[in-house]
Amino acid sequence: MNREIIFKKGLDLFERYLFGTLSSNLIAIGIVFLLQGIPGFWDYVLYAFNSMRMAAVTQPDPAFQWPQYFGSVFFVVGVFIKYKNYRQDKILNLTKEKTKFKETYHTLSDEFLQDEFERLYKVKYANVKAIKNILSHSDNKNLVIALFEKAHPNIEVFDDWFKTKGKFMRLRYNVGFIIWIGFPLLAILVLFMGMLELFFPGVTQSGKYAIYAYAVLFLATIIGAIFIFQDLKTLGYAITLVNKYRPEK
Repeated sequence: MNREIIFKKGLDLFERYLFGTLSSNLIAIGIVFLLQGIPGFWDYVLYAFNSMRMAAVTQPDPAFQWPQYFGSVFFVVGVFIKYKNYRQDKILNLTKEKTKFKETYHTLSDEFLQDEFERLYKVKYANVKAIKNILSHSDNKNLVIALFEKAHPNIEVFDDWFKTKGKFMRLRYNVGFIIWIGFPLLAILVLFMGMLELFFPGVTQSGKYAIYAYAVLFLATIIGAIFIFQDLKTLGYAITLVNKYRPEK
């Protein structure tokens, strides 16, 4: 058993060493290949200078050849691996901070509680009561926090939980959904008219620049549909948080 543990630890150490240095090795190899192209680069600088002086010069060989292409690939891959490792470490550290925060929030002052919640969850100006309502949820703390991050502009504190801001929230959601459904239909219609104008110019009798107008209208329709969908999601998150995840008394 001890030999197996020692072997596993040795294997883990080897893997950490290999992948921890792989990005640096790739970057170093890439730089070496790229540096080989410097003499050719200076040849092109001199060639350009002499050409401006109207001197008779011969164009040099390309400064960027296959070693430089390989070097560029190695360098980019190495930087990508480093960035990916950095992002993974940052996410892991942030997860640990969030876990500790959820475990110890009740020991923090109100001022520190607000600042930490804003730093960790990027929710600005959430009041202390709202934060405590979320963090004290007993069934699914992570889910209600995620919903609160998206829904907080449309909810407000009410007793020991929340209520939606304004009246007729569900009606607003349903009406907005009906309007949103119309956008894809409008986009299809505009696309169809644009295709007719493309293959049969003038058939829609919409002017000389009809094809461009249809393209702009199609793009505007898609952007409008995306914005309305984002608003609908925010309203849906608010309704879900308020109604579905209200703590049982």
